[in-house]
Amino acid sequence: MRNNWLSLSNLSPQSGALRLLAVACLLMGSVAASAQSSYVVEVAVADKSAAEQKQAYQVALRRVLLTNSPDKTLLNRDDVRAGLNEAELYVESFSYRSPEPGTIISRSTPVTDVVRRTGEAAQLMMVAFNPARIQELISAKKPKQEDSDEPAPSALANVTSALAWILVQDGRSDVLVGGSVGASVMQRSREIAGGNGIRLTFPAADQVDIDALTGDQLRAKDTAAVSAAASRYSEPVVVAAYLARKRSRGWVGLWSKVAGEEVEHQEIEADTLDDMMALGISWLNPASAGAQGEYQYGGDAPAHTEGLVWVSSGGATAAYAKMMGFLNSVDSVASVYPKEIGPNGTLFAVMPRTALNAIAANAQSQTWLRRSSPPADGSLSAQAELAFDFLQ
Repeated sequence: MRNNWLSLSNLSPQSGALRLLAVACLLMGSVAASAQSSYVVEVAVADKSAAEQKQAYQVALRRVLLTNSPDKTLLNRDDVRAGLNEAELYVESFSYRSPEPGTIISRSTPVTDVVRRTGEAAQLMMVAFNPARIQELISAKKPKQEDSDEPAPSALANVTSALAWILVQDGRSDVLVGGSVGASVMQRSREIAGGNGIRLTFPAADQVDIDALTGDQLRAKDTAAVSAAASRYSEPVVVAAYLARKRSRGWVGLWSKVAGEEVEHQEIEADTLDDMMALGISWLNPASAGAQGEYQYGGDAPAHTEGLVWVSSGGATAAYAKMMGFLNSVDSVASVYPKEIGPNGTLFAVMPRTALNAIAANAQSQTWLRRSSPPADGSLSAQAELAFDFLQ
């Protein structure tokens, strides 16, 4: 035992007992610290603003839930998604530290959307959660089903909202649609989805996403990999599609939809990519399969779904007020609210989505509005279904 950090030789019985008690306390403290560390996460943030702080809470809470639960599908639960929306209620403490200029942040470090988009972080925010509250959220019991001979409804029966993980193989390379990649495919997909009463969102398509889910995994219908890759997003349903141009003529698509442990697969062939998207998206919601043909913005989407309108306004208050007034003046618009406000424009959410077509028509008579394209920066605004430039 000589040369160890604690020697037990030449000790009196009393002093030996005290030393052993000290060792025990140190070991217990080490175990407790190790357990506690699973409730502490460091997140890379762009600044100390309230918006960055809120998202850091959500990103960190998502990591803590997955770390401390054996059920990796718990993020699909309604109560857990509600908890993520109020992540600050589970926070015990937080602190910031500034990395040295040029520090390379580990790829395992969670980041906010701004850091993911810019590739730069100004601060590292350490977030500590209350372990008891986290365990309450993880172990919360689902409501008991009433005794019935009928099975519980499937989450995949009639999908109304989904994260679309679409990879297109056009004879040259695999292209993951999302962020600033495949803008025309995203735009057309949203039009078709709107006609089927479905709201589609797309991944950031950054290096993290590309590494998380490969073309080989999509071809193999690896739904475990699909769920793992989609865990950084909050959609309850994920549709994954590998679309490949055939050597002769036409397209073949391997489609999967995933919600927790529920999985369905479908193989589809079509003459064109547009036909492939129409058939695959209508498969998500068979109840609205009759909505095929000429798709308009919004289609026959139900009243509780929202559409996204982006306006390049430079953040001017007058421009924001004028756009709000215009959107509220459209008869078919039930409600409008700002979803994202940035230095280069504002993303508005309008309900129902069916109003998008009327907004596009009414905008043609407005001399101060000009149709444009949403920003191709990987932000939520890039997923806008209508985009305008505000003319000064």
